[in-house]
Order: sequence, then C-alpha cells, then structure tokens
Amino acid sequence: MTTMLPEFPFVPLPFKHASDMLRDQPLLLKTILWICRPPPPEVSAAFESWFRQHVAEQTVVLMNKNIELVQAILVFLAWNDINFYATIKDTALVQLASGLVRDLNLTRPQWREDLAFESIVEDAAQTQNKLPPRLKQTGADCRTLMGVYYMTSSLSSLLGKRCILEYTAHVDDCYQQLRRDEEYATDSLLLPTHLKWNHLLRTHCASIRIRLFEPFKFGDNREMPGPSHLRCRTIWDCLQSTHELYDAFRLVPVESIPSLTVISVLHIALAIIKASRLLCVEDRAWDLITARTMFSLPGILQLLSKVFEDASSSGSARTQRVVHGLSIFSEYAEAYRGIERAYIARLNSNDLLSSPLFMDPVDPSGGDHDFGFWNQLSDLTNGVFP
Repeated sequence: MTTMLPEFPFVPLPFKHASDMLRDQPLLLKTILWICRPPPPEVSAAFESWFRQHVAEQTVVLMNKNIELVQAILVFLAWNDINFYATIKDTALVQLASGLVRDLNLTRPQWREDLAFESIVEDAAQTQNKLPPRLKQTGADCRTLMGVYYMTSSLSSLLGKRCILEYTAHVDDCYQQLRRDEEYATDSLLLPTHLKWNHLLRTHCASIRIRLFEPFKFGDNREMPGPSHLRCRTIWDCLQSTHELYDAFRLVPVESIPSLTVISVLHIALAIIKASRLLCVEDRAWDLITARTMFSLPGILQLLSKVFEDASSSGSARTQRVVHGLSIFSEYAEAYRGIERAYIARLNSNDLLSSPLFMDPVDPSGGDHDFGFWNQLSDLTNGVFP
C-alpha cells in the first residue's frame, strides 16, 4: 500500500502494525488487503458481494456512519478495474460515499456564531441553544472529503456518473489545515503546487482539454457557423490533447503501473477511444491523411500493450487480479491489441465514421470474450461523442 498511496493520498495508514488496524479498522484493512493481494476470482467475487452487503447493513440497517466506511469505499472504488465501471449499471457505492460525507457533516466547516445554517431545524435549535457541540474536523475528515470529491468529479467527467460533490471554499480550508498540520508526508501530494509535471496532473489537464474541445462534434459541419479553419483547429486540438495525455502516461515507470488507480487507467482509455474515433471520422474541415501521418495510433497502441504486458510480469501482487482468465494488466494489453487490429482493419477497408459509434464489436484477443466492453466504456462519456 505504501507504493500505491502516492497515487491516491486520501487514505494513509495510521497504524504501524496490522493487528492494531484489524482491531480498530477491520473493514478498511480487509479492503486494502483485497486490493493489494488480490485473491482468486471466486474469492474476489465473494468479497465484493460481502463488501456491498456489509456496507449496506452498517449504513441502512444499523445506521452506523463513520469515516472508516467512507475510506473503505474510496479504496474499493479507486483500485477497482475499468471493467467494473464499464459494465456496472448502478452507482450505489459512489452515491453512498457522497451521502455519507454529508451525513457526517464533513462538507461543512465548524459551526460559528456567524455561520448560516442549511435548515430551519438547525436555525431553531441554535436559537434555543440546543445545538450539539461540534468538534474540529480531523485530518482524516479532511482527506476523506477531498477523496470523495476527487472520485465523484473524476467519474462524472470520465464516465458520466452524475454524483458530483459540490466544490466549496471548505475544501480549500481542508487542504490548508492538512498543509498546516503536516500529519503525513503524502498530504503534500493532495494539491501539489510544485509538481506541475507530475503524471497525475498532466493526465488530468489533458483529459480536461479533450472534454473542452469535444463540443464541435455536435454540429453538422455543413451548417457550422464561422470559418472552417476554426472547426479544423478545434478538431486538431482535441486530437493533440489525446497525444498529450499519452505522453503524460508514458512518464509512469513500468514498475509503478500496478499502483495506478482506475482514474489513471480510464484517462488513457479515454485518450485512445477519442483518438481512434477522430482518425476515422469524415469531416470536410479535417485533413484525415495528415492527422493519421502525424499521429501513429498503431504505434501508440503497440507501446501501450507492451507497457501493460511488462507490468503484468513485474511481480507485483496486484497482477494476481484475474479478468477473463488473464491478469488484469494482460487483459488491458489484449484490449489495446484488439483496438489496433480493429483500427487497421477499418483503415484497410477505408470505412470512415459518419456516426458516433466507436467500432464494430470485435474480439480483441482471438479468445471467447468479445469486444463489447470497449463499446460500453466508449458510451460512458457523459453523452459526448466524436
């Protein structure tokens, strides 16, 4: 977990010994072990089912709401695989984490005399001096709030999961408190002003640029107002942003790939999906031949496949997670090889895209599982299509 914490510094380990954590935070410890030491597929599926049932029983049946529950959900969500997000039909755990931080009053600062209340019940209680005393929020409270905000906003942007936690000045206050207290060294990574070339920040910036330049796709290019060169520039900027995201991803050493959260993996998937569409789209304002010459998608896909294959052979315990009979990172490598084959086949057939479909379903590995997963992931783009 210590090698994974810099990728998601919202849930640091407060204990030196596992026995202490098992006594005080058993759910969080079990979730961390499930992530760091993935069991066989049958056991992993059983744990996922137990995890959901346990969280539901604690929050709904027993009405127990505490920081450990939210932290466990964050760890469960952060290091799950992209298949989980592409195929899942509900956002119960994401919504629950967002609701729990509100129920635990983590989204609001400590009560003051001049603080406006959010309900008439609190207003009446304050008038009668019946408000319960409120303790100062701890560092764990601040990290948990920021972690939920990070996950909900990222999943909303990448997959259209509409469960955004509102950004308020209190989030800034939480960061200032953490920076002031310096409880953990990893707290400096929460909002690192000095790490502008960090791969996490660069991939986030590039994904934002991809989203920023996407609106051009909605209009019929025959009816678009303004000069065609502006439309061409917008399309090109979108494609260039996918390359910038790929360049940022290449900064990650192979030995660190198994430690990446699902957000980083989704970022590179977003870039490849958008690039593969743009390089097959028919548009009068778009010089497709030049774009394909300057942006070698097959070469990028080959390198990504090699990176994930090397990560699968790195010896990390995280590689023991199995999807479709393969190590999760070998599965990613096979998926990118499948995209490469589908892209080359489309080029050879000179089949250009006139609709927002990603690609016809193909088998990425020549095996039994189909390519529908990438179509599902492609569709989870907040309603925005190339």
